Amino acid sequence: MAKLHRSQFLKEIKKNWPELTSAINAEDGLLHLEMAVIRQFAQHLIDTGDRENLICCLSIVEKYQIGGNPHLQNAIDVSFVEDLDFRDTKKHQRGWAWEVLPNQLKELYVSFHEKMNN
Repeated sequence: MAKLHRSQFLKEIKKNWPELTSAINAEDGLLHLEMAVIRQFAQHLIDTGDRENLICCLSIVEKYQIGGNPHLQNAIDVSFVEDLDFRDTKKHQRGWAWEVLPNQLKELYVSFHEKMNN
């Protein structure tokens, strides 16, 4: 079975959130920078408590992390998952988002942060 590709991923993201199209396109096809735009969007969803859109976004990301080609999987791991912030602060309650993070993405997050703390 063919691995899912970057173009399929971006098409699905842009279909669901057309407001991201210009920011993604501005990254001139650089996958990690495009992924950073999507991570920033997901972080905004976390920070604003937009559960419905976050669950949808994370579901799409997980689908492509599991079934994507190695380049897409790496970009999701490095430029999406690793920098998400789930810590509660006075300004933002984020703990709820950890609970909806799919297991595959949780494992990547935990693995990275355990390595960084050792």
